[in-house]
Amino acid sequence: MSFKKFWVIMSFICLLACNSSAVSVTDETGGQKEYLKTDFPGEKMDLSSIRLENCQSAVRLRKNLFLVPCRNPKKDSEKDYGLRLFLIEKIKGKPVIRFQSHGAGDSYYMKPSVFKNVKAEKPLIILAEAGAEFSYGIGVYLLSDLQMKYIGELDVTVNEDDTPSSAVPFTKIMQKGDELIFSFTKDLLMLQNNGEYITIPKDQIRYRYIGKRLEKTIN
Repeated sequence: MSFKKFWVIMSFICLLACNSSAVSVTDETGGQKEYLKTDFPGEKMDLSSIRLENCQSAVRLRKNLFLVPCRNPKKDSEKDYGLRLFLIEKIKGKPVIRFQSHGAGDSYYMKPSVFKNVKAEKPLIILAEAGAEFSYGIGVYLLSDLQMKYIGELDVTVNEDDTPSSAVPFTKIMQKGDELIFSFTKDLLMLQNNGEYITIPKDQIRYRYIGKRLEKTIN
């Protein structure tokens, strides 16, 4: 599956079927705030009891709440299949699915990273990078308590040793009022319709979110 086809399918499916809840970004204090990548403990989880397979390393957000990339064969279809990002709550030791994303197609891996506002506890921003031999891009989610919402994708990568690689380490997230602004500290690669990558200078691209979906601006 091509990079372009992968993201077109993911975006279309999520518009139709992605589990999402009302999660808002509200600035009650004024000013501009930065979201910083925050490390949470990782661990392995066996979720075969709820028929999830091939689970990768889980991110423990708190004692009984986890982000876990897994496969859910019973949800797979021709256009929506592969690794999904799950929000799992353990209740009396039993896992309960609170959210599951669209499928990441032919991805071998999915790596969720958590960004936290330096002045607020919520929402958290989840950047879920997926790929195989190279990075396919980044799905973006908001998480507030048990409410999780997909808001779009960062369809860019960076060049590392001539390979399209994860842009997560070079992503900067700022909140200005009720707007989230995603910028970058390294030049980016973007796939074109002809199957070729072009380089986008880091200061010429932004993604913005104001309540609906991420919007991309290239100067």
